[in-house]
Amino acid sequence: MLQYAEGLTDRQAADQVRARMDWKFLLGLVLDGSGFCFSVPSDFHARLIEHGLEERVLDLILERISGLGLLRSGGVSAPTPPMFLRPFGR
Repeated sequence: MLQYAEGLTDRQAADQVRARMDWKFLLGLVLDGSGFCFSVPSDFHARLIEHGLEERVLDLILERISGLGLLRSGGVSAPTPPMFLRPFGR
């Protein structure tokens, strides 16, 4: 979802995971970790499609964010992250 929201390629998203503390935090990764290889998202997407689970994952995500009160009739409303989690320059 982070990758989609920022319009990034898999390689760019992997770079963001390595560089940005907010992405690591949101993904539940250790903050001093090295991230992951850019091929991981592509491999994950391929496995989802291979097993026909892409819609199930979307349904689970929508169910979860709806239960948290983040879903509204016009789409998803995300809270503003605390200042220390915002990327510089934004």
